[in-house]
Amino acid sequence: MRKEIRVGVICDPRKGVIPVWFVFMGEKYKIKDITYRWVVRKGVNYTDHYSVSDGENQFEIVYDRLNAKWMIENIYNGYDSIIP
Repeated sequence: MRKEIRVGVICDPRKGVIPVWFVFMGEKYKIKDITYRWVVRKGVNYTDHYSVSDGENQFEIVYDRLNAKWMIENIYNGYDSIIP
């Protein structure tokens, strides 16, 4: 399940969009590491997926290019997904 979030990014001409923090359920998380990124195409829409860490948890955040929205797709605490 995707939940909308606010995300702060840096736009780098060589590296592209780099998320640096996000707010989820009123709490701000500082991104310490981007472990993986990939793009998914569905019809005319592209979504940019980022696997990021705050040093304690792993998050999957997604940018929906067509709707210009950031969402959190999953939170992993160890091996378990917190968001179904």
